[in-house]
Amino acid sequence: NASQQYEAILKTRAGMRAAQVGLAVSYKGLGRYQQSADIYAKLLAKNPKDPDALWNLAVLQHRHLNAYDAAIASYKKYEGVAGEADKKAAKVASLIK
Repeated sequence: NASQQYEAILKTRAGMRAAQVGLAVSYKGLGRYQQSADIYAKLLAKNPKDPDALWNLAVLQHRHLNAYDAAIASYKKYEGVAGEADKKAAKVASLIK
């Protein structure tokens, strides 16, 4: 499966951001939500303005982890990073009502 492929890539290229995001997405698809969230947290520790990690973590917190306060904070951070012109950022207000 995809997660095994990403895990294999990350064994030789541990810092490869694209593979980390791919692994987090594949873990989410497998229902391994906390492992997915942990990967996004590590990416955000390296770059707190990583838009993909912020958005994906917010959605994960909101829809799968029932961590609504954390999701609101992540959505707001994403909105600040992405700017008003971003289509997903424009949805933030309706998501955090």
